[in-house]
Amino acid sequence: MSVLLGTNKNNPDYNKSRAGFTKETDPTVGIAGRGAVHGRVLSWYGGTSDLFPTNFPFNENLDANPIFRRRGDGYREPLFDKDFSFSNIANNSARVTPWYTPEERFEHGVDAAPWEGIGTGWFYSVLGGGKELRPQTNVERIPVDFDNTYDARMRGDAAVPTLFNGNFDAVFNPQGGNRTIFSNAIPGWSFHNGETSASVTTNNLVDVNQLSASDAPALHAELDRIGVDRTKPNYALKLESGKSITHNRFVVPESGTLRFNLHVPNPSGGQLKVSIKGTESTTEEWQDLTPIELTRAANPDTLINPLDPNSLARPNAVGYYDYNVVGYSDPYTNKLAYAEQGFETFHLKIPDNLRDKPALLQFKVEGGSEVYLDDVFFNSVHLKLGNPTFARPSEDTHRENYLIEKPQYSLSYNDATKGPNWVSWQLNKSWLGTIGQGDLKLKDRNKYPPVGFPPPILDSGSGMTLTSPDSSYPPGYFVDYPWSVDPTLPDTWVKTQGPDYRRNQRNFERGHMTAAAERSRTYKDIYSTFLTTNLLPQHEDNNGGMWAQLEDYGRNQLVKDNNRELYIIAGGFDYSPAVPPGHSDLREINNKISTNTQGRVILDSNGTLTPNPKTIGIPNYTWKIIVPLEPGQGIADVTANTQVIAVITPNRRSRETPAPNYRLPDSPSYPNGFLPNGVTNWKNWQQWRVNVDYLEALTGYDFLSNLPEEIQEVIETDSSSPLV
Repeated sequence: MSVLLGTNKNNPDYNKSRAGFTKETDPTVGIAGRGAVHGRVLSWYGGTSDLFPTNFPFNENLDANPIFRRRGDGYREPLFDKDFSFSNIANNSARVTPWYTPEERFEHGVDAAPWEGIGTGWFYSVLGGGKELRPQTNVERIPVDFDNTYDARMRGDAAVPTLFNGNFDAVFNPQGGNRTIFSNAIPGWSFHNGETSASVTTNNLVDVNQLSASDAPALHAELDRIGVDRTKPNYALKLESGKSITHNRFVVPESGTLRFNLHVPNPSGGQLKVSIKGTESTTEEWQDLTPIELTRAANPDTLINPLDPNSLARPNAVGYYDYNVVGYSDPYTNKLAYAEQGFETFHLKIPDNLRDKPALLQFKVEGGSEVYLDDVFFNSVHLKLGNPTFARPSEDTHRENYLIEKPQYSLSYNDATKGPNWVSWQLNKSWLGTIGQGDLKLKDRNKYPPVGFPPPILDSGSGMTLTSPDSSYPPGYFVDYPWSVDPTLPDTWVKTQGPDYRRNQRNFERGHMTAAAERSRTYKDIYSTFLTTNLLPQHEDNNGGMWAQLEDYGRNQLVKDNNRELYIIAGGFDYSPAVPPGHSDLREINNKISTNTQGRVILDSNGTLTPNPKTIGIPNYTWKIIVPLEPGQGIADVTANTQVIAVITPNRRSRETPAPNYRLPDSPSYPNGFLPNGVTNWKNWQQWRVNVDYLEALTGYDFLSNLPEEIQEVIETDSSSPLV
């Protein structure tokens, strides 16, 4: 984070600066003051460990490198803005008193007064008792949790990034002469490679937006396709075979998967090895995480062809071909797909024993491929605006609020309802391609009957039988392909699969939360949307009506036509058996099933509708929130004028003649329910708009929680802002 520590009155950004600090204008020969504040870092921190020195390194015969931490040091002009004044002073005159001085308890010049970093910050904290005594100024204060990074490209994944300089942009002009005179080290990364002088330096930082069509033809074309502004720098680390880089010691966050972006222009084999090492003791060893295979992911047609020697389809123990490995699971997960043309996101699991502890993180290329590494952080990009239920990946404490983070989306899974509480994802042009659901059909399915079974009778209700991953139903059907079990759920949990969601007489179907059409650039991405943790049972009139209309609006009009970057979150509400007026009386999935001669449950087109044994919940309502931003924008760019779309739709058959006074459910803040703006067309999503505040009151979730409170208070109460 680049904090605007200060500037003098009447200079630019004065109102955004920290009161009581000065700008980087200390005279330094030859470079006009650049780097001066950075040069005081050692004296700042060095002095916090010793109350005696007035300069650092301490020399009682010199008045250089002053330490400014107490009221009596205000005479040091390079360290204090004399124009700064307090509004509570009658004549508004300047005083030599930085805001952090505990003047209520210490007289001017007392040597024993606590200095910044020792006790002053504690005094003015809530727990320290001095909150009400904090000095007031006529300069507007900036919240500590607000990302006021000077240049947007330099921002991390949070106001204080989970990994400093994980985007390799926290440096100005990395190859510039003014900078490299002093150091060619990469901030945050350069000092733990075990080398006398780092072999990976700022020379390895490449502005990918300036790569020419001849240097990187595929990436150049892709950046043009998705509309990247090439005038804004975006540095990535170019890492060649045999080279490694290690991040300086940092504290591993208590939650969050390790994610990073990777571009591999010419995959030629090898691996990107990622390792992490605790530093609490000298005996700790490097732990290797799952490597990224620097090879192209195979075409799905090859993966599922049992006659192909490289196929993943093999007879299992009971003689069925298991095709479910085609979906989002190893080894497909950690091979390259989009990385050859753009920057593809990968997620790696961090050992639990390193959470909340200091560690080193290393990336090393082994093999012939050259890679570009960028955006190494511990927060999913899909959770940029918040985690509304504080979901965590703990199967013991969060069984009904279990966090799952994937490169394509993140979600909170509820084992009680066997579905997501919410799913959250980013959508911009880079996620959109040409692969459709029709491209996922198995080819020549009649050629590969399961071992030990006669050729199937094909009719409108079934296709060729296949195995099911958890053996709840020995045969599945092609009609369920490619829906699959989510392999990231805990092994001991009962998992759902494609056949569990068969249509019944109420016409509920498998409703995507993150739509397949919004992850259409690679087979890996689109297959990931067919995991059953990404669906809620939706009535066909909802799924194909207002829900589909809103998906089309966001994907086509906002993203494709207007090049917006959307942050979307969606889920369901009300799984209670108490049926709302006008809704279906069916609150669970029902399948046509029967029992075979071995006593095992199987699907049977001639059977009777029977409650599904996994008791999958069906929500009475589905809801969605969309925050449209410009590409590359983040929390600091959301203002009170940002337009937000929020809808809630009844999960039921459409009414032909909607009631104009149709009310949505009661909530603590809306005891009489919420009255939309006149529902005259049941399938028009705009008529189901509500505000975020209502959805929060209804669900109990805290949406957009990463935004400043004052911004939330404005944009969460609006339900009728104009749209593109």
